[in-house]
Amino acid sequence: MIGRVIVYTVAGVPAAIGIWFIADYAFATSDDGYSAAFQLGPIAATAYVMPAFALAVAGNGRKVAAFLLGCLAAGAIIANWSQTLDALANRGAGKEAETAKLSATVKSDRARLERIERERAALPIVSATEETVKAAQAAVTAAERIRAAECEKRGPNCRTRETEEQTKRDELAKVLANKAVADKAAKLDREASEINARLAKAPAVKETSVGKTLGALLSLPAVSAATFQQQFFSAIVELAIAASLALPELLRPKHAAKREEEPEPDPVTELVTPKPRLVSDHKPALSVADYVAERIKAVKGGKLAFRDVYRDYEASAQRRGETALDPEQFTASLVKLCEGTSVYARETQGAVCLINVRFAGVKTRAPRQQAGHETADTA
Repeated sequence: MIGRVIVYTVAGVPAAIGIWFIADYAFATSDDGYSAAFQLGPIAATAYVMPAFALAVAGNGRKVAAFLLGCLAAGAIIANWSQTLDALANRGAGKEAETAKLSATVKSDRARLERIERERAALPIVSATEETVKAAQAAVTAAERIRAAECEKRGPNCRTRETEEQTKRDELAKVLANKAVADKAAKLDREASEINARLAKAPAVKETSVGKTLGALLSLPAVSAATFQQQFFSAIVELAIAASLALPELLRPKHAAKREEEPEPDPVTELVTPKPRLVSDHKPALSVADYVAERIKAVKGGKLAFRDVYRDYEASAQRRGETALDPEQFTASLVKLCEGTSVYARETQGAVCLINVRFAGVKTRAPRQQAGHETADTA
């Protein structure tokens, strides 16, 4: 009894945790949390406790009820298992979303950084500043004044001054182009620096290893392997808790269960020790020892139905003018006489038989015919 209490207590702790886990998940994910928790909580309790009930009922000999309870237990286990998988899949949904977002951001930044580096490497190396541009613009302005002064007077150097002005303009255009390249390079450098700083500050993205080894072993994608692994683990936990609660019923001794299944004995058909009863004092009862000495003979392999033996005993008592003991008293005396001998009782096809005996003077093994012939001869 103490062992059963210990087992139920130890197994009840994870069972209670499992019930709370399912009820809490239902409460947190449903619009009507209390109703969902009330519905899924008893299902989890049934999944854990009902196998033990089914085994206990089966031990009491009620096979149909045990079968129905077993079907109920199987349905509850499957339903609770599916809810457990959902709860496990959603318990880290927020963290997984943050991890996925961070991973996507890091991946985007790295891709952008690679594009910037390629674009920066394609730019020529130039040197142009605001001062350079201003100097080139001033040179163009001076050349314009000189060309205008020379050409307005129709001087001989007008063409030369126009050429010089155009040269200054070309130099300005080149300086502006170099300035644009330099500005773009500086912009790319600043963006690359910002991305590098952001990547340096970003937390490390932990790639899950759940199912990775199993996926490599079974040649499956890591996600599929992780799902299969999670289903397998949750099923093992569910069945382990249910089996732990059913363990006391499985460990019950067979003889104890058999004693509980045995019906009340029938004093007429079974050799059991009866309660003592008073014998009538008006007529002497036929002694069982005298009857056995006269009518029963020990023969190896012989067999007599106990019902036929008692009927023959009653007939013998009637012939002698004596009373017959009732079935219980006759059984008790016969049991005492058989102690220490090779004669024993055995149930065969629903009837109790005495083994290694036959009626005296009769060689056939048909007990009922023997009893009838003996009665007829005596009569």
